[in-house]
Amino acid sequence: LFLSKWFGAGLELELLQR
Repeated sequence: LFLSKWFGAGLELELLQR
């Protein structure tokens, strides 16, 4: 599903930004 990819990318981006 698209949401799965979006969620994964968002989480990874947030972790990297922190």
